[in-house]
Amino acid sequence: MFRKTWISWLQLRHQKAQTVSAALGITFITVLLFMQIGFRSSFLNTLLDLPASFNADAVMLNSSAVTVLRTPTFSELRLNQTLAFEEVTRVAPVYWSSVLMRDPEGGEKYLRKVQAIGLPLTWDVMLLDSVYEQYDKLKIKRNVLIDQRSKQSFSKIIEAVKSDEDYSIEVRGGRHQARIRVTGLFDVGVNQSANSHIITSDETFMEVFNRPRSKINLGLIQLHPGSDATQVAARMNAYLPEDVKVVALPDLLDQERDFYEFQTPIGIIFRFGLGGAVAVGIVILYQILFQLISKYIRDFATLKAIGFSNGQLRRIVLGSALMLAVLGFLPGLGLSFLMYDVIAKATALRFEMTWEVAAIVFGAIAFICVISALLAIRKLNDADPADLFG
Repeated sequence: MFRKTWISWLQLRHQKAQTVSAALGITFITVLLFMQIGFRSSFLNTLLDLPASFNADAVMLNSSAVTVLRTPTFSELRLNQTLAFEEVTRVAPVYWSSVLMRDPEGGEKYLRKVQAIGLPLTWDVMLLDSVYEQYDKLKIKRNVLIDQRSKQSFSKIIEAVKSDEDYSIEVRGGRHQARIRVTGLFDVGVNQSANSHIITSDETFMEVFNRPRSKINLGLIQLHPGSDATQVAARMNAYLPEDVKVVALPDLLDQERDFYEFQTPIGIIFRFGLGGAVAVGIVILYQILFQLISKYIRDFATLKAIGFSNGQLRRIVLGSALMLAVLGFLPGLGLSFLMYDVIAKATALRFEMTWEVAAIVFGAIAFICVISALLAIRKLNDADPADLFG
């Protein structure tokens, strides 16, 4: 095995220009795969960051809601009805709405897609210490917190708050317009549905956006430790009217991920992009390996003449392909690290290079190289020892 691996390496080292060209091609495919997987992971993870921050075992929604980020209102009475279940320890209504915020840079323009969230300040309804620890600020009317991972256009507000300055700005929800004070920061991160998030008390939310207390968007339900949230949710759904539904939080996050990945155009685009990158990689590497085999066809014929079997020759080609995978993957990994950092800063989206992502991409590159080698190996049939004496 070592001898065949050494022959593979000697072939690559002998044709340095061709090897470098092949490695650069694989580097390009590696970066392309990292970008496709990175955008997909960022897209899905940032959409789940907000619902994943709920301090709840189950969530109540309007039964017509397709996604938790766009939920019609329902009556708070439905949430209170869950208190009839002995597993329930406490519940909390959550209010939210997409609002307009005046451009922090001045002028009359408004920045759209700011998600306003109204919370009861009775307990830590979100798993964010940065929110719970600032409840005293939110108890003051018209005080809000803003997401410090908002898009770049909100940097003026964020920097002012970091400098301990109270920043007042106008917001508009429906027909109602009001001035609010941004007095603190929290950390969730933007997504495709919002350029920023603001959190305030339910009292301020109802006053600023003229929302009746009885009309809520979500109901957070906490259960006694050890309760099976999925089973309790099923019992609640059988008990409650059909205008609402209750979903265990882990199940809700799975449903959200599946919805955005398989039922939205952008999820389909990501999958086609990933498949296209793999197909392009196979074509590029196949051409390189085919040329390499063609160039060394007499050498392969010589090896066959001195006793190498067809299986051994195939393993030499496969060895070359896997070596090219490693040579191209490593610089691609380094470039992708840099690009992830640049894109994360430019978009405020969460791009994280994890071992899992790196392993998936390397697996894809190895798959591309093996498939390309298996296609190119057919050229070995032309390696006939008799041609050496022709």
